[in-house]
Amino acid sequence: MDYSYENLIVSIISLVFVFIGGCFALWQYHKGLVYKRTEIVKDIIKNTRENDKISIVMDIIDWNEDFTYDGKFSIKKSTQRKELQNITDEELFRMIDYTLSTFSYICYLRQVHTITRKEMQFFRYEIRRLVDNKHISNYLYSLYHWSKSLNVDMSFSYLVEYCIAEKLLNECFTLYGNTDSFYQCYLL
Repeated sequence: MDYSYENLIVSIISLVFVFIGGCFALWQYHKGLVYKRTEIVKDIIKNTRENDKISIVMDIIDWNEDFTYDGKFSIKKSTQRKELQNITDEELFRMIDYTLSTFSYICYLRQVHTITRKEMQFFRYEIRRLVDNKHISNYLYSLYHWSKSLNVDMSFSYLVEYCIAEKLLNECFTLYGNTDSFYQCYLL
């Protein structure tokens, strides 16, 4: 009897150590994930702040006076901004698409839980600035309804889905053909 009692004590102690070791490994795994997420967010922040294309787009969105969208993006000829005077309309279009793609990717990372809601706060301000610009929002509205008419996902679907879920876009964004619409569609 004494022999089985000692085995029971050793088994219980072993289980306790295995449990503590498992908890420690789980804690280390969680810390590693947090570190990896932090590195991802840091790299994205660096890209959105230091990339010349994104910086120029965010800058002209802030001023909201140097470009228009009426089915295509155009730089106003009266612009006094030196960085825009040497850019063609096609280059502006590519820069805006690059910027929207970058923020759509960020929204994708949020949707698949690679970055947390709290980490998303680093980007919410820029996303808000993008969709508050009437030219950018009309572009997104046009693409959204054009792609719906073709029954395909739009290029920036993660960005639009995030903005709809977070109520960053006007409630009539998903409606098409409303004569009182806040948006104008140029692609249909």
